[in-house]
Order: sequence, then C-alpha cells, then structure tokens
Amino acid sequence: MASSDFPRFLAPTLFALGCGLVPQSALGQDSCGAPNTNSCCVASLTPGCGDAWCCEFVCSIDPFCCTNQWDAICANITIGTCDGCFGGSTSCGDPEAGNCCIPQPGPFCSDEVCCNFVCLFDIVCCETAWDDVCAEQALKVCDTCQPTGGGCGEPNANDCCEANETGGCADEKCCALVCALDPVCCSVSWDGKCVKLADALCTSCKSLVGDLNADGVVNSADLAILLSSWGSPNADLNGDGITGSPDLTILLNNWS
Repeated sequence: MASSDFPRFLAPTLFALGCGLVPQSALGQDSCGAPNTNSCCVASLTPGCGDAWCCEFVCSIDPFCCTNQWDAICANITIGTCDGCFGGSTSCGDPEAGNCCIPQPGPFCSDEVCCNFVCLFDIVCCETAWDDVCAEQALKVCDTCQPTGGGCGEPNANDCCEANETGGCADEKCCALVCALDPVCCSVSWDGKCVKLADALCTSCKSLVGDLNADGVVNSADLAILLSSWGSPNADLNGDGITGSPDLTILLNNWS
C-alpha cells in the first residue's frame, strides 16, 4: 500500500517514523509564507502558515494543511520541528496559544479571561490540549467567541450557507462561531467570506466533498472511483486539475 493511502490522522505518527506521505511536486503551497498568514505552531481556519520552510515541510507530510486548512493535526506536526513550536503555550493569554474558539493542539488559548474560565471547569484544557470540548465551551461562555451586532438564530434570519446583506444568520451556533472569527459577519453583512467560514466550520453548510457517486456518503465506492481516476481530472477535489494524493487526503478526511 502506498503511504498516501493512509488517513491523514496518521500523518504525525508516520512523520515520527520517518515516513513522508507525498512527493513535494504533488502539493500546492501558494499559501506558505504568504503575508498575514497565521503562526505555524497553532491551528487556524485557513490553509498554510507564515513560516515558508515549516509550511512546505508539514504539507509534504500532510497536503491537507496547504489545500484545505491548517488544523490541529498540522500544528501538531510542527512541534519540535519548526522554529518556536514547542508543543503548546505555558499559560492562559499567551498569543501563541491560538484562538480560544477553535481546537488547538496544545493546552491554553490566547484570551486569558476565557482560558481561565474554561479551565476552571475542565482542567484538561490547560493541562493537555485545547480540544473540541474546550472550544465548544468557549463558544458558550466567552465574550471573545460571541458575535457583536447582527442577529444569530433570530426568527426570519437568513441561511448561514448563503451570502446576504444583513449581519448574522439563522443557525445560532454556526453564526456565533463565524462572527467570533470575523465580527463583520454580524456587525455589517454576511458576505462571501462569512459563507466560506460557515462552510468550513458548520455542519449545516459543509458540502459532502468526496461523494463522487452522489449517494450521500463518502466510502469505499468513492475511493474506488478516485483511484480509477488517478492522474486525470475526473475526481479532482482540490481544484488543481488532476486527481492525486491531495484529493485522496480530502476524501479520507470526509469519510462517512
């Protein structure tokens, strides 16, 4: 079995064993080292990160990090490898701890008040990792994760998955998360950028990427289609015009 046949959650383990997943030439790394990109040491909602060398290295192991999102798996690979990435912060409020509203690979988060409050109820968030449970709690109780302006979950509010000229949208949880990351989505208008965030973060908006036979699930049937289309544009999921390792990673990441 080729190394690229493994699900991406195994990427850190394969890296530790000295295994790379895909050749450098198979990756699209335009987001590596781009201006205003996030720290490589923490998770973010966008692909790539600010340190070009670190970014290219991580994406050679897990292309998802450059084609889709620099999530906690990507950030975890940087620990002990990339400059300044030491496996988490030392205290609540450390800017390098990352956004409190989304999961992070290490403990703590960057908003001191929010971090201390969440850890008061769940010490794991400050001892092990700021995981999904910690981020979910932050969305409920932290001011930094609450929308400003606009209406989240209000009657007759617009669909979160579609752009509109007013702030906020109908799905209260989705709206709160998006507006915590981009307050303009609630204070001004729910524009195309807000829709992209909703598509990345909200279950109600996520398209079933990888469902190549349109049966409502991503499974072995779709994998067979992708593998039979290898090298052609027929099962291209990341928009680079060819079916290859990055598309396999995307499909496996959305496995039903």
